Amino acid sequence: TILSPILKRESKLFLLHGVTGSGKTEVYIRLIQEALNQGKNVIYLVPEIYLVPQIYQRLIDRFDSDSIIIWHSSITKQDRVSNFERLLNNEVRIILGAR
Repeated sequence: TILSPILKRESKLFLLHGVTGSGKTEVYIRLIQEALNQGKNVIYLVPEIYLVPQIYQRLIDRFDSDSIIIWHSSITKQDRVSNFERLLNNEVRIILGAR
């Protein structure tokens, strides 16, 4: 259901609901891979800042860590500027942040 709009290059919103450990992150990672395969970039938002390090580790286990940045209210001004420059230079494929 979720993959079909990605393959058709349609913009749609989806919400995965499930208990901890039910496989939601793996679904997201597979969809991220498909989007990257199509030359798209990804914004991955998690519900709380404290989840960012855990998800970041999962992402760098599967993707090039140089193509991922973290963006949320707790990053330093220096990191914010650095990340923004990387965005402007198209060095980033995945943005991970808190909603």
